Formats: sequence, C-alpha cells, structure tokens
Amino acid sequence: PEMWISWWNQMLYFQQKGHPVLALNMRGYGLSEKPNDLDSFDLFHCLAGDVRAAVKYIVESNRSKHNVAPLLVGHDWGAIVGWAYASQGQTRQDHEIAGYASLTIPPIECFRSNMTLRQIWATAYTFFFNMPRIPEKLLSAKHAFLMGLLLSDTQKGDIAPWKMQTYRANCLQRGTLSAQLNYYRFWLQKRPQPHPDDVLGPLPKNSRGEESVGRRLDLPVVLIRAKQDRALTKDLFRGYDRYLSNACLVELDNCSHWIQNDCSDQLNVEIDKLLQRIGG
Repeated sequence: PEMWISWWNQMLYFQQKGHPVLALNMRGYGLSEKPNDLDSFDLFHCLAGDVRAAVKYIVESNRSKHNVAPLLVGHDWGAIVGWAYASQGQTRQDHEIAGYASLTIPPIECFRSNMTLRQIWATAYTFFFNMPRIPEKLLSAKHAFLMGLLLSDTQKGDIAPWKMQTYRANCLQRGTLSAQLNYYRFWLQKRPQPHPDDVLGPLPKNSRGEESVGRRLDLPVVLIRAKQDRALTKDLFRGYDRYLSNACLVELDNCSHWIQNDCSDQLNVEIDKLLQRIGG
C-alpha cells in the first residue's frame, strides 16, 4: 500500500472531469492510525471494513449531486484489500460499488492458486519482512534511503522529489514501518481466509475428479498489470476468468510496478473506459 499521494495524477484528472474523488492513507500511512498488533490488519474484517467505511462516507457526502455507487481503484496491497471488500456478500448485495479497477493484483483466490516458484522467488522479500525488528532498522536507516531506492525502481522517470521526500519522511514516524510491515506479517502468519460464502472460483473436484464452475464475481472489473513488474508476474493472472464473469485484462508495456507513476495517462484512459462500461 502507499499514501494517498500516489493517486495525485488520477485525482487531478478525474476531478477536472467532474468526478468526486477520495484517496486513502491506509493503516500505517500518513496520519492514519499505526497499530502494532497483527489482528488490526485482519484482511477480511478490519482492512475491508476501512474500505467500506470510506465508500459509505463518499456516497453520503455526494448523495445530493451523484446518486450512484462509486468506482473502486486499488494498487498492490490496496488492491488485495479491495478484492477482500469487493467479494464480500454485503458489498455485492447492497451494490456498494459500481466496478473495480485492480492494479497489479488478480482476485485473492486466483493469486493463491497461481503461486509458482517463479512468483515465490519474485516475492521472497516478504519472508524477510516477517523477521522481527531487523526490517524496520534496515528500511529506516539513513533517513529511509532504501525505501527511496525501492520507489525509484521505475521505467519512465523518477517519482517527483516532493513525493519521494513525503514517502521517506512518513517512514520515519514512530511506529510507521512496523504498521506497514504488518500487512505482510498478517498475510503469512495468519493466512486469512474469506467467509465460505465469499470464496470465488472453481469448487473442489468431486470424487470423479470433476471440477464445478463455482462462484464468479459479476462486477465490471479491469485488471491492469505492468509488464516490467519485478514483484508480481504474469503467472498470477492465469485463468482469471474462472473467478470473474465481467472482467478484462490490460497489460502496460514499459511500465514498472509503480503504475501510477510510469503510466499515469494510460491508467486514466483505462479507468475512463471502465466508467463508460458502467455508465459513469
């Protein structure tokens, strides 16, 4: 996850087109709370609940002008949290969102089923992040120099200096890095699972070895991945249509993991296309 400023270009673009826009500082970022306990990062309860509260807020704040459900957009960990929220029964039954643009991440069940050795190697850093105290010391050393280095791994130009300084300064706040690392720690140590009624994808094979279709999410979705993403491979998106019934995959060339920075204009176009699909 990142701070709200990662969506700066998208906010400017869609506000100019008359859309109300809300970008979040997720837990551990900016001035949001920075819990130290892992249970505060429960994916399907706490984090999905944060998104639900934000959606409720923007809907109620704009009810007099825009009596429609909003479009959800998420990147990386924000996209994982978005999937946890979008697939929940309450979200679907109450039509809380009109569509979802997920950057770098397929549905959680698709993600887990496609965990190849190549993908495990690409995300081996997550095991390091689960070590106690050492990751915090390394990431905060020399005024969060390593964090700046990670964010500089782009294809089409550096992140704006003011954004970089904001990211690095944020990492130096008390308790911030531990909270940010807790996303990875909860994921590996607690192995969160959705409610059985919210699971997407094929059902387990029966005694005859036959696989049932299972439940697919019937929500307008665009999956956007970067071809030069070092952390999240194309393997993860294999068979995404087994989990989604109204989705398309867009792959951006010459684009790093930091899609909002490398391919900002293309991203705006793809979000615009999704808005047109849902009549927004």
